[in-house]
Amino acid sequence: MMAEYRNLLTTQPMAVFGPGLMLASLVVGLNLFTEGLSMAASRGSAGRTP
Repeated sequence: MMAEYRNLLTTQPMAVFGPGLMLASLVVGLNLFTEGLSMAASRGSAGRTP
């Protein structure tokens, strides 16, 4: 699929910013989500005694 759009990238490089921005926002969003889950899990188990 990337080989089909190689000519588009050389003629219209601005066409890359839409999908690239979506991919970057997905990665950042998932990173923040999993960090929040990790903090919530560690906060919940901090008061327990083994």
